[in-house]
Amino acid sequence: RDAGGRVLAARMQVEGQAVRLVVDDRDARYPVTVDPVIWVEQQKLVPDDGVEFGDFGGSVALHGDTAIVGALGDDDGGPASGSAYVFVRQGDAWVHQAKLTASDAGFGDNFGSSVAIDGDTAVVGAILDDDLGKEAGSAYVFVRQGAIWAQQAKLTASDPAAGDWFGVSVGIDGDTVIVGAPGDDDAGPWSGSAYVFVRQEATWAQQTKLTASESAAEDQFGGSVATDGNTAIVGAWGSDDLAGAAYVFVRQGGSWVEQAKLTALDGGRPGTASAGRSPLTATRRSPGRSPTRTPASGRAQPTCSRDREPHGRSRPSSPLATPGRGMHSARRSASAAAQCSSVRS
Repeated sequence: RDAGGRVLAARMQVEGQAVRLVVDDRDARYPVTVDPVIWVEQQKLVPDDGVEFGDFGGSVALHGDTAIVGALGDDDGGPASGSAYVFVRQGDAWVHQAKLTASDAGFGDNFGSSVAIDGDTAVVGAILDDDLGKEAGSAYVFVRQGAIWAQQAKLTASDPAAGDWFGVSVGIDGDTVIVGAPGDDDAGPWSGSAYVFVRQEATWAQQTKLTASESAAEDQFGGSVATDGNTAIVGAWGSDDLAGAAYVFVRQGGSWVEQAKLTALDGGRPGTASAGRSPLTATRRSPGRSPTRTPASGRAQPTCSRDREPHGRSRPSSPLATPGRGMHSARRSASAAAQCSSVRS
């Protein structure tokens, strides 16, 4: 800005081996204030007890000087039971503050599939938790008192079903949490939904279940979620023949109302993907199934019944299934194979 407060046009320009910040100061009143925004890596975060295939970094969230990192493949509670790590910034350094695990951690739950944080409250999704049905999913709320984190609640859908993947996405603002369940089938297989929970003192209760006004099979509504104040947004990347959409909801008292459906001005159209499927299909692997990994010994990892589809439903083409999302069942070593055998029996 110049002395009169006028914003001056600026750009980054590469000159040889240097990058130069060029400011257009024509007609500017001096002195001119230049405040370039330059990002530099501050620190690489790693777990102090990391394991092979721990998938640390599969989900991340940040609020102020606190970061939370999901590691859905961690095995403290059994293969791929999962965990989440909390780091706090002290000066220029990030320090590990806590490791979060579910109070009822179990084999293949994938706790850490999604994470969100606001102030001293964090939410962690566990999409393959099967307490209420195979891969029905759940989400856990943790609160910080001083430097100590403790589980406050376990959130589940009021109408859970196998394969809902409740917890694949989570969002939080104050005393409101939103949880996505793209596998819900109220309007057809994989039509999806999202659930809103509110906290009163230390108790969490479901306030509503959100679905799209134009909900249809394979929309995967709930694949992504976010909330701020009395507004929530829910992604449905399978909507409109994979062109995708997002729905905005507003809260009026205790009720939520759909306010708008958002679509890209230059979004895809039917036929842009072969046979109506996303171009990513060739490289996808089903959430709940780990990409086949070959350890140093050269032996492929064992599989188990945990990897089968719930109730025989086929998985839709979805960014949820792309490598890198890290959603998988446990496949580790011979010891994991033994665990698989116990699950089958």
